[in-house]
Amino acid sequence: MVEASLLQFAEVRGKLIFVNFIPREEINERLSDERVNNEMLKLEMMFNEEPSMVGASARLQVIGK
Repeated sequence: MVEASLLQFAEVRGKLIFVNFIPREEINERLSDERVNNEMLKLEMMFNEEPSMVGASARLQVIGK
């Protein structure tokens, strides 16, 4: 798809790395706590570009230029 749009691959990021490890039945309750939500967001932003963590993510974001 990247080649079809005439873009060159620039980088890949992982999305929702740590949230994946929260049991499904607890996600809404835990993330509704503003402190927990902010901490999870900080972690996600710190590690979403780390190549060793990308494989653990729920989704990949491919960035082209």
